[in-house]
Amino acid sequence: MICHIIFNIDATSNARIELRFEEFDVEFERSCSYDRLIFTDDYNSTAFCGYGLPLKSSDNRQSNLFSFQATQPTINRTYIVSPQGSLTIQFITDIAYMERGFILHADVKCSKSQIENSLMNEKLFCANKIKKIIRADCSGKNYILSSGYPYSNHEHCSITFKPFKGRRAVFSVTIIYFELEEGAYCKRDKLEILDGNERNILCGFISKYGRKGVKFFGNVTNLYLKKPYTTSTGKDLIFKFRSDNSQFHRGFRFHVKMLCSSDADNR
Repeated sequence: MICHIIFNIDATSNARIELRFEEFDVEFERSCSYDRLIFTDDYNSTAFCGYGLPLKSSDNRQSNLFSFQATQPTINRTYIVSPQGSLTIQFITDIAYMERGFILHADVKCSKSQIENSLMNEKLFCANKIKKIIRADCSGKNYILSSGYPYSNHEHCSITFKPFKGRRAVFSVTIIYFELEEGAYCKRDKLEILDGNERNILCGFISKYGRKGVKFFGNVTNLYLKKPYTTSTGKDLIFKFRSDNSQFHRGFRFHVKMLCSSDADNR
């Protein structure tokens, strides 16, 4: 069994998440390679398994989630995380033993202004044969498009950004991270991005140093993470993701925004 819960926190908001285990009983293995509860953001990851440890009556400390070294959490201790990007909670089990499981309380701490800012972000999860159409406008909303973390085999999804009738759309696309299975001509796992009649196909890895020779929005260029690229056709923008039945990797995350300025150029 695999399940995901995603908390989408704007990294610039200084919001935090407080986590507390009421119960924890998951099959134990020293490296948590059997059953495990995994917490990840864009830069950090940690996993828990085994039995929850008792909290000493004199111990009222709070712990940073990603600085915690042990694999067994302490029951009723508060773990703090200020995620860099979205916080993904993933529970994975194998086919062997079953234990009681866990009860986890999560509390997002942020100000009123942070809540108002979060309304300008919408999370889109591309997995499980999802086919979705987004009517994008010029409100400035930022769409956060991502696969599973990691994604699964046999994924197939489609997300279409469609401008309102009568508008000529210019979309800004920023790649936050990108890690898919590498393959000749992207015949294994791939992400297709269609901009009008233009077809862009991406697979493999894009590192922090960029990737050379990638055809993207009409240009063969060095493709970099966290750099905005803009479309030019003024038509629908479509993301299509497929994975085969072999390897799987971290996946991808894009930020997509519709621009209304007529002078938006490819950068």
